[in-house]
Amino acid sequence: MVQISLLVKEHLNSRPFIQEGLVRNVISQGYLAHEIAPYIEKRLGKKVKVTSVMMAIRRYAEHLSNQKVNQFNLKGKIDITLKSNLCEITVLKSPTIFPKITKLYQLVNFNEGGILNIIQGNYEVTMITNESNKKKILTLFKQDKIKRVDSNLVGIALKYSEDYFETSGLVFTLVRTLAWENINICEYVSTLTESIFIVYEKDALNAYNAFQNLIHAK
Repeated sequence: MVQISLLVKEHLNSRPFIQEGLVRNVISQGYLAHEIAPYIEKRLGKKVKVTSVMMAIRRYAEHLSNQKVNQFNLKGKIDITLKSNLCEITVLKSPTIFPKITKLYQLVNFNEGGILNIIQGNYEVTMITNESNKKKILTLFKQDKIKRVDSNLVGIALKYSEDYFETSGLVFTLVRTLAWENINICEYVSTLTESIFIVYEKDALNAYNAFQNLIHAK
């Protein structure tokens, strides 16, 4: 039984969503036991009783509940704002694009609520801006390799205290909140006191409500 408990813990420690499901009591321990019993048997090299696996899962779930695993408390005032009609353009990184990136700031009218986020990776540059700027940006980069263009996007921004900067768990909690709602995150942008999630327009309302529920549950 000791070996089964250790193997169950090893298997579930790398699966945070299952852990949270156990804490929330939304996962059938019996069904989960049937699912992971073959893994336990393979590791032990012998047959095991599903009831023994389920007992190990129950003890593991009790331990998680006692430790309050993955339960992150949001403190202070948190504001949520939405910005619709956004687009995302990704261009292959090359020396020729850098002079053009500086010109982007001249194309966006920030005085009228213009949005521009530029994210540089090792191989690509992604630009998030208003849909009204898309044509101008595509024209600016027409000689470069444009890898992807997405429209009908919404930015959901959460503004919070600076205290969170040195607190672990914030980003995980926010990403997990959307993942539980099966919402795809197209892009994530952050500053010292702000997290911005770019999602498809069809998911924006659900994402907003999920964050609202998370905040009011504090």
